[in-house]
Amino acid sequence: MDSNFAKWHYGLMDIARELGLESSPGPKLHQWMCDAGFQNVTTRKFSFPLGPWAKDRRLKELGMINLVQFLDGLEAFSLRFLVEVKRWTKEDVFETLEKVRVDLLNRKIHMQFDL
Repeated sequence: MDSNFAKWHYGLMDIARELGLESSPGPKLHQWMCDAGFQNVTTRKFSFPLGPWAKDRRLKELGMINLVQFLDGLEAFSLRFLVEVKRWTKEDVFETLEKVRVDLLNRKIHMQFDL
């Protein structure tokens, strides 16, 4: 995918890995729990929409809530990684985030994440 959102997202994931941070812990949680000594560990995966594109009323509402909270935090975690680690200017970050917001608000792009 070559959307502005995808470029931004995978870029931040790469930065997190460079810093030794786990940017996508979900798939590893089961093994981490087993390694910690827990037994009979059961995992379930839930997919949540990012935006109000889902047809199901409950998922549509959840998607809107996720979108609002995502937009609220977008600038903060982007600035931290891109300015402090990659030495972007704040203006470059703000310009990139405007493009990311366009993708986030585009109802034709159906984004979701798994928990």
